[in-house]
Amino acid sequence: SQGNFRGIYNVCGHKPMSRLDLLNMFVAAVGKYRPVDSAIVACSIRDFPFNESRPLNQAMSAGKIERALGHGFEGMHSVCERIAAEVYSGRGGQQHGPA
Repeated sequence: SQGNFRGIYNVCGHKPMSRLDLLNMFVAAVGKYRPVDSAIVACSIRDFPFNESRPLNQAMSAGKIERALGHGFEGMHSVCERIAAEVYSGRGGQQHGPA
């Protein structure tokens, strides 16, 4: 798309989700192709020593860029599924990542 775009644009999925939700979604997608032995421990943004406080809700909206471009982006579920398939399915040649 061509245009005179200025400012900050968030590039993100259309559905808000936490980093933990995204991680669990990706682990589930990879788990379709290989065993995943993980010990995921949930924590709060408050558990990290930032110099300034951070909001608990850090969701972004892609509305501005979607309006500017005239379309949205692929949802994170399909992105996780596609990446897991490309990397771990064995259908694209060499397998990447640890087995």
